[in-house]
Amino acid sequence: MAALTMPVLLAHGIHDRLVPVASARAAAARLPHWTYVELDSGHVPQLEHPAELAARILPWLRRHDLLPAA
Repeated sequence: MAALTMPVLLAHGIHDRLVPVASARAAAARLPHWTYVELDSGHVPQLEHPAELAARILPWLRRHDLLPAA
């Protein structure tokens, strides 16, 4: 993962019962050039809290010129 050269947004649900949040935090610590956000959700934040996830993704995409400005 460290070899990835593109911007990376790692979003993880703090209530995820399949992938422990500690694993995501460890990855974020090893990869400080990534953007890491924790969400108040489980394993599928796009279904559980889509507005919260979109509120994190859309500004991140714009900051990296990956989405046209609104």
